[in-house]
Amino acid sequence: RVLSLGVVLNLLLGFFNLIPVPPLDGSHVVAAFLPARAAAAYEGLRYFGFVVVFVVIMLPPTQWLLGTLIDWTSGLLLGF
Repeated sequence: RVLSLGVVLNLLLGFFNLIPVPPLDGSHVVAAFLPARAAAAYEGLRYFGFVVVFVVIMLPPTQWLLGTLIDWTSGLLLGF
């Protein structure tokens, strides 16, 4: 059971890290598909990215969505 919860937690953290906000790894994927000038401007958001991530996570719709995804994923993987 502990191993299953560890797998769920790692999957959730992996998906979270793919969000395309500049301090997270998903931003590197987006920047690779942008023209050089747009990619440089996009990377300039890096200094404000954590604030954006924090504000988005604190919004009630995001909390509801994350809670629903966590419940669904854990139910699917753990059989709850």
